[in-house]
Amino acid sequence: MTDIRRKPISFGLLFSLDGEEREKVFSLLLLKGLVSFVFVIIRTLKKPLIVAADGGSAEASAVIKGVVVLPSSILVVMLYTYLSFRYTLASIFYGFLVTYFSFFLLYVLVLLPLDGVICPHAYTEQLAETYPHYRHWIALIRLWPHVIFFFMAEIWGQMAIFVFFWNIASQLCGADAKRYFHYYIGSGCVAGLMVLLFTTWLTKRFNGDGDFVRVQLPVLMVLAMVTLVAILVLFSWMAGRFDLKKTIGGDRKRPKLTLREGIAYILGRPYLLGVTVIMLGCAISMSLVDITHDTYVKIFSKGKRENFLQFTSYEGIIVHVVAIIACFFISPYIIEWFGWRFLLYVAPCVILVWGSFFFGMSYFRHSIDFPMRWWGISSELFVIYLGASFSIIAKAVKYVAFDNAKEVIYSRMDAAERNRSKASVDLLGSRGGKSLSSYFHLFSLWVFQTDDVRVATPLLLFFFWVICAGWLKGVFYIAEIKDDNKATT
Repeated sequence: MTDIRRKPISFGLLFSLDGEEREKVFSLLLLKGLVSFVFVIIRTLKKPLIVAADGGSAEASAVIKGVVVLPSSILVVMLYTYLSFRYTLASIFYGFLVTYFSFFLLYVLVLLPLDGVICPHAYTEQLAETYPHYRHWIALIRLWPHVIFFFMAEIWGQMAIFVFFWNIASQLCGADAKRYFHYYIGSGCVAGLMVLLFTTWLTKRFNGDGDFVRVQLPVLMVLAMVTLVAILVLFSWMAGRFDLKKTIGGDRKRPKLTLREGIAYILGRPYLLGVTVIMLGCAISMSLVDITHDTYVKIFSKGKRENFLQFTSYEGIIVHVVAIIACFFISPYIIEWFGWRFLLYVAPCVILVWGSFFFGMSYFRHSIDFPMRWWGISSELFVIYLGASFSIIAKAVKYVAFDNAKEVIYSRMDAAERNRSKASVDLLGSRGGKSLSSYFHLFSLWVFQTDDVRVATPLLLFFFWVICAGWLKGVFYIAEIKDDNKATT
């Protein structure tokens, strides 16, 4: 077993590494930065394409996550599992990068320019008038090219970061990879901040009607494709320099792990089941607030994609600045200061309190309208700022506390156990959690017979409390485990 008490290196000592270790660490930092650079670009674009589009909404994004992303994520896990025992890590990653580059090229050159021709806008508008409560479902047909883009953006975050990067880091640094965990996250945050600063400048410089499609989206997509080429070049050098020729699963002759076997593997190990539960709790609870917050942002942006992109970019800048400070100057020491068990409790408690406050103010927004106007803002603008503050605080807590504690949990396992479980737990826990949250939204919309998620706030608040309670229950279970042997049995 890996000694979980081994301390991460300090920020100053990071620059004093020498020899091959320095090459590995700094090449991984650059790789993580480039991967996150692409991630933030497509994550920033995916919401305006769906939420702020004509005929789109935040509720439509919930449908996409539940109906498109979740089933597709399962297929991706199955494909990844199949390939991981037959091809090298380098071969799979090359194929992944080429697939994304080809799609981005197709999207920019074909799907986006022909949007008015290939999308059935007139037909779906008639459907929306006939079935007004199901506009969020009809949006899947109306915006189908952008739905595919949304799906690809979701999968990039899970596969490129959670699976490929951490497997590369594990192969290069072994058990020592966790010592640099905070700096890898920080490198991604720095890259994300660069994207958001550039996006903010772009939205200020070109903020006329239609500039999102004519200028902002094409420029950012070209930047993403150039970065993909840079990732390909860097990884090619790393594969040759550090001999990344192992299969992800280990022995090529080892029988493949099917999806059913992967789920049975998790269910047969209560410790891994506990990790899955807390990841589901974190992802679902944050997504429940996020989709509701997006509805308010669309109203505030008056349905203009340019305004929506500008607001979310400002919000993202604050999140990334806080995350950079946390990753480089707090995270390396916080495990030593407070212990990983204490950190497990921090995230659900903070998210429970702040999220409940957000949903409460959303429900009583009309009641607080008069006092808010006395302060010079509308009640809806107050709720928007409250949702933005939740996003900032929740993500900061996740980066500083939850992610640190989660990686310590993984470090309790040996290398074979960690590699076998991490892909399924991370992909299904995080991706599955974000997608499962959409079902809570869709059920709430159906109960209240509406296409406005704000009307369903009481039921969403109830679901939010239930999920946070389950998250805390999972934390209680994991925190009680004190010996390494129990961790993997």
